[in-house]
Amino acid sequence: FFVPKNIKIITHIHDVSFNAYPEFIKKSDLFFLKLLIPKSLKRADKIVAVSKFTKQEIIKYYKINPEKIEVVYNAVGENFLQSDYSGNELFEIRKKYNLPEEFILYIGTLQPRKNIPMLISAFARVKEKNPGIKLVLAGNKNAHNFDSNIDKEIERLKISDSIIFSGFVDEKDKSALFQLANIFIFPSLYEGFGIPILEAMSQKIPVLVSDIPVHHEIADNGALYFNPESVDEASKKLYNILADENLREKLINLESMRLYFFSWKKSAEKMLEIYSGLK
Repeated sequence: FFVPKNIKIITHIHDVSFNAYPEFIKKSDLFFLKLLIPKSLKRADKIVAVSKFTKQEIIKYYKINPEKIEVVYNAVGENFLQSDYSGNELFEIRKKYNLPEEFILYIGTLQPRKNIPMLISAFARVKEKNPGIKLVLAGNKNAHNFDSNIDKEIERLKISDSIIFSGFVDEKDKSALFQLANIFIFPSLYEGFGIPILEAMSQKIPVLVSDIPVHHEIADNGALYFNPESVDEASKKLYNILADENLREKLINLESMRLYFFSWKKSAEKMLEIYSGLK
């Protein structure tokens, strides 16, 4: 579409995962992304990336002048940070999503780059040592680009009775899922940011994430890391967090300090600064 030259344009980019993992994207989606994103970046007066990692990826794949790109972080909303539930409310939410007493939680889409089959394999090993634990996958199986290997891995390992698909989680209930979980795990192969990591930290549960650059940028020392291609390492780290109370407390304390690095107020101020600079 035509945009007059005197109109200033800011393009906001979350990630360019389709460049790093094109095999995970439907061909029709890939066609439009490859066609439209370069045009959008070229036309923009400023590009806003949600992380330093995404900024570097934009430079890498599109040869954009770094001075054209600003980094404005995502954050967790005040309502999420201040969420408080009564015992009865938590009971009702547990029942609503069929949540067990003890569980490892993943929240996010169920697309291939989220690496859920590897998580299922790691969980199966943990379950051998801790039979009472279950894995809750909070995401919509009917959403776009569902990873069919998830069901195949569950069937291969014969652990369907220990995997719970909660389905879509209402925003007002999401923080309760974190509060009820024993651990939050985020095993992605690629992310532009990773808001669920901050959401988990805000609810004071231990966080285990894949060892990729953007997760270090977000979590720093407030999380435990594992090689996203190593079932062995992921399962050992999962088991260690479940078994070691001191490790759990250490991670939770470090999370609390890290969380305050991100806020929507800071991000809004940075966006206002960017807009003002274009006048």
